[in-house]
Amino acid sequence: QKLERLLAELRATLESTADGILVCDMDGKIRAFNRLFAELWQLPPELLTQHDDAAIHAFLANSVPTQDHYHERLQLILRTPLLEATDVLVLRNGRVLERITRPQLARGRPIGRVYAFRDITQRSATEAQLQLAAKVFQSSPDAIFVTTPQHVIEACNPAAQELTLCQEADLLGRSARELFYHPANHDSWLNEVDQKLQQPGFWEGEVWIRRPEGQAVALQVSWVVLRNGDGKVMHTVLFAKDLTDKMEAQKRIEQLAYSDALTGLPNRLMLTERVSH
Repeated sequence: QKLERLLAELRATLESTADGILVCDMDGKIRAFNRLFAELWQLPPELLTQHDDAAIHAFLANSVPTQDHYHERLQLILRTPLLEATDVLVLRNGRVLERITRPQLARGRPIGRVYAFRDITQRSATEAQLQLAAKVFQSSPDAIFVTTPQHVIEACNPAAQELTLCQEADLLGRSARELFYHPANHDSWLNEVDQKLQQPGFWEGEVWIRRPEGQAVALQVSWVVLRNGDGKVMHTVLFAKDLTDKMEAQKRIEQLAYSDALTGLPNRLMLTERVSH
């Protein structure tokens, strides 16, 4: 009765765990597996009712695109009874499983092996998105500043350091409200930014930044709010683009339109506009 109670507890534990469990002996013969293991690998019903270890192992191998690597890794695990390892398996159906294997010991001697499989498909996709976002953040030609809800700079990309001529350590902890300014009316600009960031959560316009040597640079800025699922403000992101080249090009176009290209003197177009005025 104690043995039956113990087996029932082990079976309940096996079925209630959040991982797919596969238990094998030293030769690779299957002793037990739980329901979640069958669901993760999508075992067909006939393999659940028949005790055919070879068919189950063949099905597992056929579920991965690189069977040779799968068999080599499995043989290495079987040849090393005390090995503890963690692998990542990508199945043909796109599911990504993390395999954790540990030896099963009895009186200090290995008598089998336990494999735990965990579905990390969503985690892998999230990590890939984070890596992509990090690459975009670092390689963006526009300056990007990430701030707290109180507009304190938490992160900035290399373009932001190049734009401000400041090191990252000098920018972190500063207030974005103090870093940028509006030459016409600074206070009204800040009030407008606060109103737009609250609703609809986006502000766009031209502001200025003063570099350490005193040079003022015009910027095209987009300021957006990032909220969580509950609508609470988590961060704000500020995208800035240097308008120096654009303003110089516009000034050059106006100069060419109203003056002679050879002498630089006012041309007939400017004369006509002055006479009309």
